[in-house]
Amino acid sequence: MPMASTGYETWDQILHGLRDDDTVLWQLDDLGDYQPFVDALLATAAQDLRRIMYFRLREQRSLIETTPQVDVWNLDTHGGFATLVQQIRAGLRTRRPGAICLFDCLSCVEDLTMTDLMTANLVSIVCRDLQDAGSVTYIPLLRDRHSHTVLGHIQEATSVALDVYRCGDDRFLHPIKVSGRYSPGMFTPHRIEDSQLQPVSSARPPSTPSAAEPPTNRILEQALLLAKESPGSQPYEERLERLCRVTLGNEERMLNLARTTLGPEDFVHVGQRMVGDGAIGGRAAGLLLANRIVSQEEGLDEDRYLERVTSYYVGSDVFCTYLTDNALWDLYAQHMTDKGYFRAGSELRERLLRGRFPEVIRGQFRDMLERLGRVPIIVRSSSTMEDSFRGAFAGKYESIFLANQGNAAHRLSQFEAAVRRVYSSVMNEDALAYRRQKGLDRQQELMALVVQQVCGSRRQGYFAPDVAGVGTSRNIFAWTGHLDPQAGMLRLVMGLGTRAVDRTEDDYPRIVALDDPSLKVHGGTDDLVRFSQHQIDLLNLETNGLETLSVEEFVQLDLGRQMDLLAIREHQTERTMKQLGLGDRQAWVVTLDKLLTGTEFAQTMRRILRSLERRYEHPIDIEFTLRLTDEAEPKICLVQCRPMQTIGAGESVEIPTNVPSDKVLFRSQGHMMGGSISRRIDTVLFVRPAAYCRASLTRKCEIARLVGRVNGALAKGGAGTTMLMGPGRWGTTTPSLGVPVSFAEINNTDVLVEIAYEGGNLMPELSFGTHFFHDLVENSIFYVALFPRQAGVILGEDLLLGMTNRLAETLPQYSEYADCVGLYDVGEMELQIVGDIVSQEVVCFAR
Repeated sequence: MPMASTGYETWDQILHGLRDDDTVLWQLDDLGDYQPFVDALLATAAQDLRRIMYFRLREQRSLIETTPQVDVWNLDTHGGFATLVQQIRAGLRTRRPGAICLFDCLSCVEDLTMTDLMTANLVSIVCRDLQDAGSVTYIPLLRDRHSHTVLGHIQEATSVALDVYRCGDDRFLHPIKVSGRYSPGMFTPHRIEDSQLQPVSSARPPSTPSAAEPPTNRILEQALLLAKESPGSQPYEERLERLCRVTLGNEERMLNLARTTLGPEDFVHVGQRMVGDGAIGGRAAGLLLANRIVSQEEGLDEDRYLERVTSYYVGSDVFCTYLTDNALWDLYAQHMTDKGYFRAGSELRERLLRGRFPEVIRGQFRDMLERLGRVPIIVRSSSTMEDSFRGAFAGKYESIFLANQGNAAHRLSQFEAAVRRVYSSVMNEDALAYRRQKGLDRQQELMALVVQQVCGSRRQGYFAPDVAGVGTSRNIFAWTGHLDPQAGMLRLVMGLGTRAVDRTEDDYPRIVALDDPSLKVHGGTDDLVRFSQHQIDLLNLETNGLETLSVEEFVQLDLGRQMDLLAIREHQTERTMKQLGLGDRQAWVVTLDKLLTGTEFAQTMRRILRSLERRYEHPIDIEFTLRLTDEAEPKICLVQCRPMQTIGAGESVEIPTNVPSDKVLFRSQGHMMGGSISRRIDTVLFVRPAAYCRASLTRKCEIARLVGRVNGALAKGGAGTTMLMGPGRWGTTTPSLGVPVSFAEINNTDVLVEIAYEGGNLMPELSFGTHFFHDLVENSIFYVALFPRQAGVILGEDLLLGMTNRLAETLPQYSEYADCVGLYDVGEMELQIVGDIVSQEVVCFAR
């Protein structure tokens, strides 16, 4: 088949015709100037018997009449970027050999998504596919709807780029790019006269008018327009609706909250601190909403009690651009299929760590870091699904602390590495399993970022908040009967909040019931020291990294009188150290007692949580930091807010009192969470504490993998209600403290029991507020911590040991572990667990 003709003889001579792999970009001021070129192309295509594949955007006037020569492929632009790409690719697969592809104006995509970068990403992906398809293609764009930078990016993706513009009453065509051939006068502007093109012979030919550079992002542009409208008017409400959907997502409950909470100034704030374009993600949305809600709380002295840090937002379009520029979009598309979900996701996770950012984005990164200055920052995930009513995604994606010290090049390099790590975490195994479990695995998950200054103080080369923590508006782990579950609860640590959200190694944050802040979970002097925080995480500004100090090392950093609010002197230990010749060293025990009872911190936190729950119309949980002023007054900085994935109180239950002792598997009071429960247990997986304690490190890790295999097997087999029992902390990263499983390896259990085993220092850790806690709550897993040496606690493991261990027949490859792990079918035993959230009593017994 001969080369296609443009329909303009002069232009055919200059271009040597259109090649079958030519993608022609038309940059226009008015779509009306595009129509004559389309009509000329259609006329020559009819003569050459070439078919036309017309990619039709329903929002626009049709460019051509439907004829037998034309195959129309209708595109729905409301299904998201990935869906639009899939539709275009599906159309290309139906393309007949030699067909010419004709697109409607793709600037319409920018209209619907309020994003400039995504238009460039779409054109880049389409051009790559069209080159493989071997089709002449016309793609029009409105020049003044896109930044010069983005237009340049699009021009790079196409083989021919043409400017069509007006100067007075005359129209001109000016080639910007023609790949693979050259002719004299090819890049000369041409005046359009009827069906001919005449080169401009004037000594000073008219030049392409320079388009006005649009705002750096459409959120800022639309926010500024919103500010000009009258609140309550129809234009105001329509523009606000559009801003909320594009910026915050499509979850209706979050949108309802945003509509009644946010105003133009909030979106202007986002737009002025935006890198790239697109959605800011769930974490950023929650932060924006929470700060606005708290600032509107009547009677709360915001200036006195609250502190805000500078935040920047890296839009979700930057993630798409990163995928596109690094040729990863095809792999991302494979991940969205049943077969490729985990396989392609695993490969994509590794490749996301090795990509490069386009210069336009790197330039914005540099500007952002310059404006932030050399202060510690945290690069936090803010995916489009995160922190929503449909799922918390707690701990599923990365957040990276950066000391942010050194020269500009070093800071940029570290920042880009952190962004890659967060992007890669979209495809980590726990995140993939979580999305599938929530039924979200067929929805497009795009990663935005929040870049925040770390709120805190500098101390002798270190930087950290004085206190950090998590809080929930409901206390579903009320460990004594008099506590009010609706009063809320905190989990507090000194230093960075890493130890508040993760289950830490042999360390115990302070858990606070806000209706009785002085009450401790553990009583007695020995317990006070043992169940306290012993390690503190900080940023080392000299080594430019995260570092952990013991409390003894931390107190040497000249903390002044603030230490009295956070800890108490342990004089007996000080005397002992002195007798041992260790000098006059201070010993402190972190209690946070005076902070909780001697300041208004606890009352303020309870008020904040109550205010947020009222406006969300749902229980919530937050993360925050706290800085003590020179006057020792606490300043609270909210850094996260999300709907709490709750377990209700459950049905009213009655704890049986007359169960024979030889029929009791365990009984306890306190140390439970998950609401009231009364269920029959069908299967028990029991990791025996004594045998596990004796096992080697390698064997302990193998036992964790064994548990994961049993977890998978039970899910496939429909084993009914499953209870998992084991020593120390499930999910720890340290095998000496418990079984080091990932949550994906225990997510099919219904009841989780942690058993204290004194002989190996394997102690449960009340994980309220951690990412592990969120996983338990979201999966409706009832939790019990057993301390067999405490009064009133019974553990009758002989009840299980007398039964047949089914491990070898279920997983023959793990039969050698039967001495340490027992898998029991307890259906015939009629094992029952009954727990009452009000009395905090729980008993598991055989009928």
